[in-house]
Amino acid sequence: DVLKNEFSIQVTQQNNKVLSKNAIYLQLDSKLGKEAYVLDVQTDKIVCKASSNAGLFYGLQTLAQLIQTENG
Repeated sequence: DVLKNEFSIQVTQQNNKVLSKNAIYLQLDSKLGKEAYVLDVQTDKIVCKASSNAGLFYGLQTLAQLIQTENG
């Protein structure tokens, strides 16, 4: 909801393996620690990987902070 409410970023669910450009992707990765996350920021997409919903939450919170910092 933070991405939608604060930054007008529409969130949709996609189950295919093809990553589109200009999108933010959330992926579960059991290889990471319990609440760990990895943010991969590229010019055409952002991928947040985590092993749990808690990790995705923390990753999205970090992304929101980065966007706020960039936009002042």
